[in-house]
Amino acid sequence: MFDSLLKDGIYACGTLKVNRKGYPEEFKKYLKKGLGERGKSIQIKDGNMVFSLWQDNKVVTMLSTNCKKGEGTVQRKQKNGSRITLSCPLNIIKYNQFMGGVDCNDQLRKYYTVRLKSRKVYKYVFWFLFEVVLVNTYILSRYVPSTGHCNRHYIDFRVALADQLIGDYNSRKRRGRPSSSTPIPSRPLLLTEHFPMQAEKRSRCYHCYHSNKINKWTRWRCNACSKYLCHTGLQETDCFLKEHKH
Repeated sequence: MFDSLLKDGIYACGTLKVNRKGYPEEFKKYLKKGLGERGKSIQIKDGNMVFSLWQDNKVVTMLSTNCKKGEGTVQRKQKNGSRITLSCPLNIIKYNQFMGGVDCNDQLRKYYTVRLKSRKVYKYVFWFLFEVVLVNTYILSRYVPSTGHCNRHYIDFRVALADQLIGDYNSRKRRGRPSSSTPIPSRPLLLTEHFPMQAEKRSRCYHCYHSNKINKWTRWRCNACSKYLCHTGLQETDCFLKEHKH
């Protein structure tokens, strides 16, 4: 992979797993026992590629194309709290100097992840790229004073972004009874074709009998539905009004 990146003009530096194809044979004999002394190292150069094996608390293997073969110094803390100076390969020094960006990005992504579990690879890739874009945007906003959000926390940034994306959008349609603030259109109390007419003979009031089981006799009859109904002209006792009110 490093060879392919180098052909495209991209330099790289990173740790190397011991079970990878092409791992230097010279290094394999030191993997279990180590180099014996903390700060000791072995380096191999192949073209622009530099392999480094360094003894820290554990053996560290580094591969790089962005750094020449050589050594520098690093400070390490001992068990008693004191610090000592150790020699260290240059590519390991560079890696420790700039590796924090990737770790910081991974850390922020894990705090408030939106990725959903899925067996489809493209969905995983989409949510990964989506989260990386969110984190990168947040980091850039903190370094731009004009935004006024240099000290804003990541969760506040995500909430503000969600509010801007959602806006006033709402895909749900309200169901159920209308609220009391919504005016209800008025309906006519009586249908225009129903009128009370006096008949020659009396008959039992339809509304009094079917609603209250009372026998009341009246001459008033509806011209449309032909029902005999009490018609007093009073809202409380007018059966014609009650029967036709909808």
